[in-house]
Amino acid sequence: MLSLSVEDWLSEGHLVWFVVEMVGQINLRSLKDSYAGHGSKTHSPVMLTTLLFYGYATGVFSSRKSVAFRYITANTYPDHAASGDVF
Repeated sequence: MLSLSVEDWLSEGHLVWFVVEMVGQINLRSLKDSYAGHGSKTHSPVMLTTLLFYGYATGVFSSRKSVAFRYITANTYPDHAASGDVF
């Protein structure tokens, strides 16, 4: 039986842990500030940056091909037409 937590699906040394930690240490204040107060609810710039870095690091750009994408996005997906829908 699979755990309900996506976090449990990833091994201890998985690359996603490093990428999440690394992006968490980058100063993204100007990027975050540029999103403040514009239009409808946006996806987190930190989450989108993490997805971008992880995708380039692995060569995988589809959330359907990687459980790590589900971890990074808290089991939601960024989509141009839908905001934060569950997989």
